[in-house]
Amino acid sequence: PPMKRTGTLHPSAERWMRHLVRPGPAASSSAVFWWATHRPRAFMSALGAVIRAYWRRAPGLLMKALVTVATASAHARAIESLGVRHLHAHTATYPLLAAWFCRRLTGVGYSFTAHAHDIFMDQTFLRERLAEARFAVAMTSGRPASSAFSFAALSSRESLGCSSE
Repeated sequence: PPMKRTGTLHPSAERWMRHLVRPGPAASSSAVFWWATHRPRAFMSALGAVIRAYWRRAPGLLMKALVTVATASAHARAIESLGVRHLHAHTATYPLLAAWFCRRLTGVGYSFTAHAHDIFMDQTFLRERLAEARFAVAMTSGRPASSAFSFAALSSRESLGCSSE
């Protein structure tokens, strides 16, 4: 079912709202159980990486990360059944975590767009997610894109597409 509109929405995004799918708690819980029983190594390895990363750097954000993992588990089931070949996350926060988790479960590659506020808000687990992305694009306003990412995160990538908003 389409997601209920609950805030500001750019007019150009309006046409995509009917395509937006957000699994509910039942579908997410069912998907977590499915992955844990059908591909336990992949699931537990990815889950463990998320828990370790957020527990160390951002324990207050761990619960949001775990909800993202459950939602991503449901999306990963759909990704496999639909034959999706590439994912794109439009922010370097929880959508990127979901894309990374889906890749770990399904093998489907991903890319992402990072905005300066994403990166300055929280860099937990960014290095690992950047390293596994097919490509990343940094969008900045008033700051050079290279200053938005930490140089440690960028060192694992050969190139980074840059543009300005």
